[in-house]
Amino acid sequence: MRPGARVLQFSVVEPPSALPWAYRLTDEEKVVLLKRLRLADGEPLAVEISYLSFNLCASILEGNLEDRSLYALLVEACNVIPSRAIQQWTAMSCPPDEAKLLRISRGAPVLHIYRTTTTSMTSLLNG
Repeated sequence: MRPGARVLQFSVVEPPSALPWAYRLTDEEKVVLLKRLRLADGEPLAVEISYLSFNLCASILEGNLEDRSLYALLVEACNVIPSRAIQQWTAMSCPPDEAKLLRISRGAPVLHIYRTTTTSMTSLLNG
């Protein structure tokens, strides 16, 4: 299938307290929020919500992520190289807003994939 994406939100926001790394941020630090509708052959497949460190990734806001890999843009625009990811999968009922985007019934079963991606110190020092 041909992958694609439609950007729904791409902005600087206050970090949600639920972020596992939010406790390391100061009160003044912001994050970049990227919300995309992921597509397969033009059909909605997933809602992707990414939070990125503004301090590391501010220049990513100048990039186009409509049909582009987030990781590729992180390397190109920010010199940030993702090196490790930890994922958790949970079955849940689809929230109403996301069900509408995905064109499925409210409360339909979906998989929620929670991923935390880190970067190596080498990429931080090269940036």
